[in-house]
Amino acid sequence: MISLDLIAARFKINAIRLGFRFFGSYMDLEDFAKRIRDACLKKALEAYEDAGIQGLCAEGRWEAAVGALRALDLAPLLRELQRPSSGG
Repeated sequence: MISLDLIAARFKINAIRLGFRFFGSYMDLEDFAKRIRDACLKKALEAYEDAGIQGLCAEGRWEAAVGALRALDLAPLLRELQRPSSGG
């Protein structure tokens, strides 16, 4: 799993433009945060629902969702962002 400290250390954040340089292209920082949030929500909700189908109680479902968040690999998202954008 990639830590946020590693991400911050590897990429220069430009607070004025609210964007960051990522291997030669700029991406809006807010868009990047939304993609991370969406990936986390999707994984947590999937785990919560799967745990419910398996018959776990509310506490067990919550533990499954938290476990899914801890295990979420953000590397594929970062690789997707490395691809050159078609928008120029």
